[in-house]
Amino acid sequence: MIEDSDEEQEELEEKVRVHYSLSFSYTFEYDDDIVFFSHFYPYSQHDLESTLDSLLVEQEAQKSS
Repeated sequence: MIEDSDEEQEELEEKVRVHYSLSFSYTFEYDDDIVFFSHFYPYSQHDLESTLDSLLVEQEAQKSS
């Protein structure tokens, strides 16, 4: 029963998953330049709050065990 629920949840998450694309061009100024690029997927305030709430719930559960 739990496995069915997990599978349904995964299917739902796949349906609502959003995909992003990033493209850019860069002109190197000098032949010997060392240049670093970094990218991280969008992370909203809501995502942060949800993560923090989950951590608080886990922490409270550990305290009560």
